[in-house]
Amino acid sequence: MMQILKAAKKRLGRSYRWLLRGRKTPVWILEGEQRSDGTPVRILYIGERRNREYLRRMVFGDKGTQTFKGSVTNRKLHVTWCKHATDVDLVIIKTPKAVKALVEQAFFSIPVWIDVLHDLDKVPALLKSSQDVKGDLRRIRKNRFTYKIVTDPASFDDFYHHMYLPYVLSRHGEAAMPITYEQMKKNVPRSELLLIMQNGEALGGVMLVYGEGEVHSWKMGVRDGDAALAKQSLEAATYVFTAQYLKDKGLKTMNLGGTRAFLRDGQFTFKKKWGITLGRSWDQYFYVKVMRTSQGARAFLAHNPFLHLVDGEYCGAAFIADAAQITEKALSKLIRECRVDGMRELTLHCLEGDSQMLDAASLGNDVRVRSDNALWPTDGPSA
Repeated sequence: MMQILKAAKKRLGRSYRWLLRGRKTPVWILEGEQRSDGTPVRILYIGERRNREYLRRMVFGDKGTQTFKGSVTNRKLHVTWCKHATDVDLVIIKTPKAVKALVEQAFFSIPVWIDVLHDLDKVPALLKSSQDVKGDLRRIRKNRFTYKIVTDPASFDDFYHHMYLPYVLSRHGEAAMPITYEQMKKNVPRSELLLIMQNGEALGGVMLVYGEGEVHSWKMGVRDGDAALAKQSLEAATYVFTAQYLKDKGLKTMNLGGTRAFLRDGQFTFKKKWGITLGRSWDQYFYVKVMRTSQGARAFLAHNPFLHLVDGEYCGAAFIADAAQITEKALSKLIRECRVDGMRELTLHCLEGDSQMLDAASLGNDVRVRSDNALWPTDGPSA
């Protein structure tokens, strides 16, 4: 372990000086029982508050503790994660730029945000074949939702203050990253609002921003951030009506906007059911590294599959707790859940058991399996 820490210090120092010159970065310890199965886990997180809060909610739900350990300059970042290397299960570092040195230190490079694209030509078949989508269509008809397109300034003001902002704040809490009113106004000249109507009242909507060769389903909102309205398939109505409207205009693709790279994130799974292809990744990253062979680390990986970048391409990473225990049905479900158009390949990492126990030939050409002893620290298991 000491050799690993010395090598990390030497290789990371110069990279961080280039990346974060003159900045300080908060350091936190996140710990508690994981929402997935109650397994305790301890995570060192280096990064700003809003993404910290997203990770805390993803791992612990409304529970878990967060302990502020101070802020560090670029010169101390590598020292900080090395210092905690033996007393945390995982390290997660959020950076505003790609850092090659972290990849070389066996960190997974996970984009903080990914644009996802919707092929509008696939909509008719999707509406007929997907049981989840059929259920949304029934609720849309039951609630008698319709839509209208508006472009007047007053409607944009109402949308921002009474739909978009309350919706983002109520849905994401401290993890919310709302745009400002001024940022929205800059896009108004090249935008339309698609409003979801019920009995003549606008209950929610989505802001469509037109650019070169594409339209961006940019920001959506629900009147007063009302969670009950959102559960009435109002969110689904924005997808259905937007796809219908844009397809009727002759467009082929819709950009559904920034989405987290964790494959069980609620917004990712919601968008995926409408048929998505991975687009560009934003230039922000979570770097994730396992620090000890604990049950907490195993549970985190097993319950949080993700997309990461390898040589600039998306690869999926899903983790099987024990290759000897997983059933054929569970394996098929995991692959279906994690396979996304635009992904180079999906790797199934077997945390225990031999990967040869899985029939690789039946999984598909884009699925790899491996027994991942190399994932763990070289000094052997720890509690």
